[in-house]
Amino acid sequence: MDRRIKHGMYGSRTYNSWQTMIQRCTNPNNTNYPKYGGKGVIVCDRWLPESGGSFENFIEDMGIRPQNTSLNRIGSSKIYSKETCEWANANIQAYDQVIRKENTTGVAGVRWRKDRNVYEARISKDGKQLLLYYGPSLQDAINARIEAEKIYYPEIFNLCDIMKFDNIRKELEHGTN
Repeated sequence: MDRRIKHGMYGSRTYNSWQTMIQRCTNPNNTNYPKYGGKGVIVCDRWLPESGGSFENFIEDMGIRPQNTSLNRIGSSKIYSKETCEWANANIQAYDQVIRKENTTGVAGVRWRKDRNVYEARISKDGKQLLLYYGPSLQDAINARIEAEKIYYPEIFNLCDIMKFDNIRKELEHGTN
């Protein structure tokens, strides 16, 4: 049976999101594979056709893709599944990122500029990078980032974030970071 007849969504934004997710996790020839499948990100069996999964299961779990959203792995999880994914707008996607390996501060959006001997704190909002702090203090850079997250992302700045930053502050106070 033709896939287009089976669910009638071939070529839709939702179908394309599902297909793109599978390609970047399973196809070594995909340009994004090194950032996904190459780093161990997988698709759950329920959604993966090679494991008996289907697009219909994906739709049942995620629903139709809302306008101005894309598929987000919550907390940059290593698996695409009902429990770890959501449809998210660009602001949430920008906020919910892993800390890059070159970031030695342990805080997303805060980095040490070795070339200038300063800390920078930045945040993305509506596709723009905002400079929040530029100076010698890691503590001030972290505080600037925390305050900006409260202002720019109040809907997702939650207790977990507060606890994460409190732990970093404690480490700084005790000189363990």
